[in-house]
Amino acid sequence: MKLMFLLLFGLGFISHTFALEIDEKLTLRIVGTSESKKTILINRGIEDGLVKGDHAKFFVSQGVIGRAVCIKLSPTRSVWSVYRKVNADFLREEQVMKLKITPAVKITKDESRMLVSEDTSSTPKDPRDLGIPLAEGANDLDQTSSKDLTKEEEAFFNSNARDLTERNKEIFGMLHYSSLTEETGPDNETGDYVQDVTNLMLKVGGEYYFSAQKSWLSRFSLLASFTIDRRATMSHLGTHVQEESSEFGAGISMYPFAMPTEVYRLIQYVNYTFSLGSTNSTYNVGAENAQNVSDSVSLDASVLSHQFIYGIKYYAPNGFGARLELSYYLRADQYATDSSEISWLKTRTGPRFQVGFGYRF
Repeated sequence: MKLMFLLLFGLGFISHTFALEIDEKLTLRIVGTSESKKTILINRGIEDGLVKGDHAKFFVSQGVIGRAVCIKLSPTRSVWSVYRKVNADFLREEQVMKLKITPAVKITKDESRMLVSEDTSSTPKDPRDLGIPLAEGANDLDQTSSKDLTKEEEAFFNSNARDLTERNKEIFGMLHYSSLTEETGPDNETGDYVQDVTNLMLKVGGEYYFSAQKSWLSRFSLLASFTIDRRATMSHLGTHVQEESSEFGAGISMYPFAMPTEVYRLIQYVNYTFSLGSTNSTYNVGAENAQNVSDSVSLDASVLSHQFIYGIKYYAPNGFGARLELSYYLRADQYATDSSEISWLKTRTGPRFQVGFGYRF
């Protein structure tokens, strides 16, 4: 377990921060503006390295347009609050410009301490005439399409979050249940065996996501879980075996391809979970010991398990989500000494597939 943790820690530590640094530039297109032009929506977001709280200077070839701070983010869009306007004429839909990440600055109303004093021509040109080489993807808004925001963009522009950065905690659950009555008997009419056979697997847990987007920790999450596993089966001879287990687990997940804050996207992840618990196994005899059908044996055991998981998550903006997990499960049950002074060790290994739901808050 220590080796696994150190490996994940090392990978995260040497990875880059996935965020733009001070003085880095990005070509963008304005998707929409508020009536006062103090708030703008641009076609750049988390996937381009932007982080909530970033400060930036917006400019075209003629000069500085203004300065703003990022207040909302989605994977491909972001909302900026403009706190210094140099030339508002350029703050219009489909205007192409660049931004340059700057250090956070303190806003003041003192005219002698204004952030910038540059000004530009009041007659903006067509974006394609500005002479700005567009980065790949900057021209993703068709010039011939409607300039109106889509319903999704309009909802986001009206402060409905399109990512889950602020929802960095999650509760989740996975469930399998069946309750059957099984009956078996020989054809010589010596008697039938009837048993209620119940199978239950309930896993509930909580997960914590690191909200500092500029940190490598934003690619990781920590989780704790509790699992109840009830299994029963009956053989053709009437032998009935029932096992009741409980496990407490702790794990770590890594998201190598997509941020865990994204919505409307399949988020792949890998996970390692270590669990400890206990189990009770009860054996009831059947026709193999027909002379004493009341015989039964019950033993307790301690449980230790490991899970190596590949999973996919999907979230909606309201925080509800679903997850699919394919895991390789390794478990060892160390039983107490039985009536014959023998201690048994039972192991199980193999793949498991589970489906569950969660809620981010």
